[in-house]
Amino acid sequence: PIERSTSKKDNVRGRSKENKYLNENSGAKIQKINEARGYGQYKGDNIPQFRNKRDIWTINTTSFRGNHYAAFPPKLAEICMIAGCPKGGIILDPFIGSGTVGLIALLHNRKYIGIELNEEYVNLTKKRIETEVKKLGKEKEDTV
Repeated sequence: PIERSTSKKDNVRGRSKENKYLNENSGAKIQKINEARGYGQYKGDNIPQFRNKRDIWTINTTSFRGNHYAAFPPKLAEICMIAGCPKGGIILDPFIGSGTVGLIALLHNRKYIGIELNEEYVNLTKKRIETEVKKLGKEKEDTV
């Protein structure tokens, strides 16, 4: 048998009607190393401080203690959510899994609709979100 190496990357695809991110610098844009001043491209202090993220992101893995084999890092959901959904907007997650997307939606003031066939994962997500809500001291209304 032929052994194949494990891929160290995942592909994330997104679509938008507009050719730009939402105007929230914290997630979709990153601090810029600014060399423009030395080349005379900008005058005075009118130099952009942020730039859009490039097409390759480095995101550390995180541990998840729940009973789910494919939980992904919350930072991945956070970046995509901030770039593509306004505060108060609705996030649709057709595969709840460990509930990472729902949790990040709650933390960033987005509404969340989750779909899952596996009842065990639904219960896992409910418990995870309720635990985080208690930690944050947020109201429980409309969270689960």
